[in-house]
Order: sequence, then structure tokens, then C-alpha cells
Amino acid sequence: MIGLSLLLIASSAIGWKTHSFVKKRRFATDIQRIQSRCLVLYRMAVNAEVDWKGIFRKEGNRWIFDSVCLDPSRKTKFSPIYFQAHKIVHNEREINSLELSFFSSAQVTPCGEILFLQHAGSPPVVWKIPAFFGLASGDGANQKGSLHPK
Repeated sequence: MIGLSLLLIASSAIGWKTHSFVKKRRFATDIQRIQSRCLVLYRMAVNAEVDWKGIFRKEGNRWIFDSVCLDPSRKTKFSPIYFQAHKIVHNEREINSLELSFFSSAQVTPCGEILFLQHAGSPPVVWKIPAFFGLASGDGANQKGSLHPK
């Protein structure tokens, strides 16, 4: 009986540690999916010469990243990405929504630093825009992306 109790206590401790590890990995994977989607939107804007928006918005206790093409004649759609984050900070201000605009001129706005925090006290995932997209200047107007057709 005592052995069974000790076995249950040990298995619950292992289960708790596994649960926190899975939450951390899920957060990292979600941020990588959003990063990949942003890079795709940037490249599509530059190469297809169509402007795109990436929209972060908070609904309840979860965040949504949605992609919108600004050309109504285009039928390309992406499914939204849902993710859990404690908060998102843009240029030292906590936000509830943020629009990233990807222009065909290789410009990305807004510039600055975006921090994704999984929970209070966790190390943030940092995106520095425009350096995140390989752009040197703050406006991105003078340097085209690596795949730009012109």
C-alpha cells in the first residue's frame, strides 16, 4: 500500500513537470509558426507586389494572429493561428491588438521591438522590426528583400 502511494506521488510529480515542459514547447512552436507566417507574408508582398496585413488581437485569454490581403481581387487566404501568451509588448507598451503591414515596396510597419511573454517572469521572445525581415533601415524603402523581382 505504501509502495503504491509512493508510486502515485512520483508519477504525479513527473506528470506535472511534463505538463510544464509541453506548455513551453507549445508556446515556442506557436511563435515559430507566427514567425514563419510573417516571413511568408513579407515575401508574398514583395514578390507578388500585393500588400498584406498581419493582425495580432486578444480574444479572452488567448491571442489570434490573422493574415489579410489588402487586394480584394486576390483569393489567397490563410487560417488564423491561435496561441496562448501572457502578454505582448510593442515598444515597451502592453498591447491588446497590433497590425503589421507588409508593403510591396519591402516596407514593414510598425518598426520597433515586439516581445512575446508566455507568463509573468518568463524570458521574452524578441522580434526587432525591421531587422527581423533582413531590412537595414527603419522604413525599409531603400533596401529590397532578397527575392524582390526588380
